[in-house]
Amino acid sequence: MFGASSSAYIRIPFQGFDTSSVNDFQLLLLYDDGFVAYLNGQEIARRLTPSPLLWNSAATSARSNDVALVSESINLIDNLGLVRPGTNVLA
Repeated sequence: MFGASSSAYIRIPFQGFDTSSVNDFQLLLLYDDGFVAYLNGQEIARRLTPSPLLWNSAATSARSNDVALVSESINLIDNLGLVRPGTNVLA
């Protein structure tokens, strides 16, 4: 992507699950620059992004390679209600 585009769009479908007994819901993510994560079309997390966010936005700053190689755990328990039966999409 270097020199061609600053944005990548990735969609990961997954099957819903029974959330009634879930007490921990985390997004574990490795990222080099910025990102915005959506669950079924609703924004659930973002890091290092400009405002307003456009289709070709770039990260507001870079992360060092040492930091980018360490996964970040983002608590999503408040977004558990977005998980539905059937196919879900993390984007």
